[in-house]
Amino acid sequence: MILVSYLLQMRSIILHGPAYNGNDHFQFSVLLRINYNHWFRWDYSGQFLYSAFNYNAHATFKNNWQAGTGTTWNNYEVSNNALRGGPSLRRPAGIGPWGYVSTDFRKKVAFNLNLNYFWGFENTVKGGDYSLGITLSTN
Repeated sequence: MILVSYLLQMRSIILHGPAYNGNDHFQFSVLLRINYNHWFRWDYSGQFLYSAFNYNAHATFKNNWQAGTGTTWNNYEVSNNALRGGPSLRRPAGIGPWGYVSTDFRKKVAFNLNLNYFWGFENTVKGGDYSLGITLSTN
């Protein structure tokens, strides 16, 4: 079934400058980005199928390393095809936090680590993954 989606996204908040003004060795961010998203989905008959919220925050540090985190909360989901032609099925809510760290991408060799975890409430599903990446540059 083809779904019609509607996305409501707030503008991102971007802050420039140090986020911490203590000792020079610990001055953190030069760039901090924070945003929020909210998704709604309906099918062509007008049945409300899906709602989710997401926040995420990202920082670029003085040494050009980057880090970020976020969470998506799926608070309402109905599936028209889970029962293969039967009635719609209401799925339990779930949540999924994630995060990453990456080294200076301007260097010849850069690394990144990504972590992701998710679970459905009422012990319906859980899982996660992680990845470690290496980027080699000829510049």
